[in-house]
Amino acid sequence: MSLIMITSVLLITGCGGGTSIGEGLPGDQPRLQLAELIKTPEKYNEKTFIVEGKVSSQCPMLCDFVLTDGTDSVTIYSQDFKFPKMAIGTPVTVY
Repeated sequence: MSLIMITSVLLITGCGGGTSIGEGLPGDQPRLQLAELIKTPEKYNEKTFIVEGKVSSQCPMLCDFVLTDGTDSVTIYSQDFKFPKMAIGTPVTVY
């Protein structure tokens, strides 16, 4: 089993605009589908990239959440901060 670690920036979007946690999204990073990451994780080892999806669940202690992109999912863990409470289905962008 491969472990894909995605950290650093979270952008939460919705009807009322967006909330950003972290330092912002660089414009020059590739946007990937989770299917590509799962298919060839070695290709992205120690690389930076952006993934987008929706929140499908969240830890009650706000320490992680599951990002779902179509039929694929990945757990996103925080580093040095807690995530805000997010409703299921909230669109998120992670760098």
